[in-house]
Amino acid sequence: MKRRHLKTEERREQIAAAVVDILRTGGLGGLTAEAVARAVGMVPSALYRHFPGKMAMLEAGMELLAGRILERVDACMADTGGAPDDMPAGEAGNVPECCGRHLDALYRILQTMTRMLHDMQVVPRILFSDETMAGHAEYKETVLRMQRMLLGRVRDLLAAGQAEGCVRADIAADKLAVAYMGMFVPVAVLYHSSGGAIDMQAHIHANWKFFLAGIAPCGN
Repeated sequence: MKRRHLKTEERREQIAAAVVDILRTGGLGGLTAEAVARAVGMVPSALYRHFPGKMAMLEAGMELLAGRILERVDACMADTGGAPDDMPAGEAGNVPECCGRHLDALYRILQTMTRMLHDMQVVPRILFSDETMAGHAEYKETVLRMQRMLLGRVRDLLAAGQAEGCVRADIAADKLAVAYMGMFVPVAVLYHSSGGAIDMQAHIHANWKFFLAGIAPCGN
């Protein structure tokens, strides 16, 4: 049977998807031209018709992953269905009605990131790996760009709450966004390093309660 020749853009997307899968299973150390070529059914030399080198393939993979993550985050922001069903008991009632939708979205994002640890094992490998902390400058920059995009979404939700007077305004929204990420990252590191031995959901729920109390307008 004659092999179907893919268009250049299709082939680039296929290679990028293979890069993400290799990062998930083997980290940056497993990313070689041979591994990518094997995954997409090509010879290694053919990869360079589509990308100039390994770092360009890595960047394409990271952009694909970032797109998948931000697609989920944007869906959380667009959801207007009210407080999530799994929000800890009593939390929705403690949120001022004027900004409940912003905090509902923040909670959905938090839960989405938690689920991604199970559904997209590549996320902790990329965010918390030795390669990220001490690896190639281009790799670190790509990861940092993805983190900044996520922080930007969170900052915008918090700034909207501040504008409506139901999130404290004495701390800048970008600083609150970093505090928000602090609910998730340490727990994710512990979960990843322990092989899933901790009750991550219980910690996330507790951190969410702390966060809500911390961002309440002064005097509340």
